Amino acid sequence: MEELRFQVPVVSENKDKPIEVSSKYGLRLLRDYTKSTSLDMLIKYKTGMHHGIDYKVNTGTTVRASESGIVIRASWNKYLGEVIIIDHTPNADNNKRNIYSAYAHLSAYTEGITAGTLVLQGQKIAQSENTGRSTGPHLHFAIIDSPARMEWGVTGATGHVPNSKIFLDPTSFYGKTIKVGGTIYDLSDEEHKKITESLDVKMHLDFPNYSWYGDVYLNKKKVGRIDKDNLDLIAGLSLAELDEIMKTTSFPERGSVVI
Repeated sequence: MEELRFQVPVVSENKDKPIEVSSKYGLRLLRDYTKSTSLDMLIKYKTGMHHGIDYKVNTGTTVRASESGIVIRASWNKYLGEVIIIDHTPNADNNKRNIYSAYAHLSAYTEGITAGTLVLQGQKIAQSENTGRSTGPHLHFAIIDSPARMEWGVTGATGHVPNSKIFLDPTSFYGKTIKVGGTIYDLSDEEHKKITESLDVKMHLDFPNYSWYGDVYLNKKKVGRIDKDNLDLIAGLSLAELDEIMKTTSFPERGSVVI
C-alpha cells in the first residue's frame, strides 16, 4: 500500500499573497438562470451544495496535477467547460478504494495531456480560464474518494452527479498522508525486481558537501535519480515504457556502477 499527498493545484504568482478561494466546499447560493414571461433573462438564487473549491485566478494561470496519476479525461463539458479528470489509483481493484481529482473551466491543455497520459504531482496540465457555465475566471477543483471504481464519460457528460458521500472537501486532503493501494507507485515484488535488475546508475560525488546522488538509466535512457533518501524512478518513465518493462521477460545484464 502506497501513499498519496495532495497539494493545491494552483500557486500564487505573488509569494506574499496566497491564492484566493472564491467559493468554498459546502452550501452556497447558486445562480439559477430562468426565463421570465417577458422572455428576458431573470437571475434567481437558490441554495445548493458546492462539491469542490473555486480558486480565483486570472485567465492563463498554470494548473498543476494535485497528485500523480493517469489522465482519464481531457475534454469539453457544457457545465464544467474544458475539464481534466485524473485517476490516482489506476491499479486498484474495481471494488476497492479509488481516488480521482477534477479540474474544471480550463482553457488550453498542456501539450501531450490526453486520456491515458501519466502525470506527476506538480506537473503542468492546463491553464485556467472561464469556460463552461462560469461567472468569471477561476479553477474549480474537486476530489472524489469512492469505495469502488467509477466509470467516467470521456466526452460530453461525466456520467456522475456530484454528491457529498464521495465528492469530498479537497482541503481535508491537503498536507495529509492518504494510504491507499493501486497508485502508480505500486509495484509487485516481481515488477520491482524486473526494473531494478535492468538499471544502471552513474554516481556523482559532491566532496565539499560530503554528499552524493546518482542518475538512473534504463537501456541508456535516463529514467530517474537516486540519493541517500529515496529513489525517484517513475519520473523518467512514460506509461508505455513502464508497461513494456512489465511485459519483458529478459533484460540485458546489469551494468556496473559508474563513478
